[in-house]
Amino acid sequence: MSEDKNIPNPYGRKGALEHQAKVKEVAIDIKERGFLAVFEKFLRLFNGKGKFMDVVAIEEENNQVIEIHQIGKQNQDGSPIKRERDTIEEVTEGYGIRPEFHSYNKKDSKL
Repeated sequence: MSEDKNIPNPYGRKGALEHQAKVKEVAIDIKERGFLAVFEKFLRLFNGKGKFMDVVAIEEENNQVIEIHQIGKQNQDGSPIKRERDTIEEVTEGYGIRPEFHSYNKKDSKL
């Protein structure tokens, strides 16, 4: 018996195609500024937990994280969806660097 199942995220951790395109866009910007772009970087937080972040900018000379980037969906008011807000707050408090949020579903303000 074959059933078609609705798979919420068939691309896994990489995210949907729109998400992947925004990740590449952010990585290109990081590289153009002379830093190493690391994808799906695991950050150990001060509270012992950890989070995988979409793109992290690394200063190659001393292997130091200098920027953290989180890609996701935004609400109609432009704020990150709750899951993304929670991640941003947890990483800010637990790692000491506030992630920059990039939306891949920005709405045209004229609509």
